[in-house]
Amino acid sequence: MEILGRAPGADLDLDATFTDLGLDSRMAVALRTSVARATGRVLPTTLLFDHPTPAALIEALGRTTRKVTSFDDSPDRTTGR
Repeated sequence: MEILGRAPGADLDLDATFTDLGLDSRMAVALRTSVARATGRVLPTTLLFDHPTPAALIEALGRTTRKVTSFDDSPDRTTGR
């Protein structure tokens, strides 16, 4: 939320476009980079154009997370390998 100039925990209209929330192209790159770091994923440069609202972005990230976690190739929780 810091990228949007809002305090953590502030209300956010999940159906408003990022543009309507005040995001410009520089901020879109910063948000994509922040989400990529937080998720550990490589995300496309078109991420916020492909998913123009917070709700659409959350849904897309959730779908890709479910796809990744549906495979049982995670490290053994006891050994970490």
